[in-house]
Amino acid sequence: MQNMTQIMANLKGASYASLFLIGRAEKWIEIYLSTLIHQDPAYLLNNWASFESQLFTLIGDPNEVGKAEAEVDSLRMKESGHVLLYSADFRSLV
Repeated sequence: MQNMTQIMANLKGASYASLFLIGRAEKWIEIYLSTLIHQDPAYLLNNWASFESQLFTLIGDPNEVGKAEAEVDSLRMKESGHVLLYSADFRSLV
């Protein structure tokens, strides 16, 4: 069980992060925050991992493009490799 200091740190982190959401994520947090009038906010905002997981489920990985670019940049054809293998590896990334 989390201690009160950890709970407060998680609550502050998730609350602060929610201020910067836009688009679908902003709509999601608005709906969520509107339910706080009638419910205890602890079930989401006191747990950073839960907040992050639900946010990623909603909008996906925020660094998806960066990761894809890094994968393409790191793709190399081996010296003794065949162009068809390289092409297959490339196509699996796009």
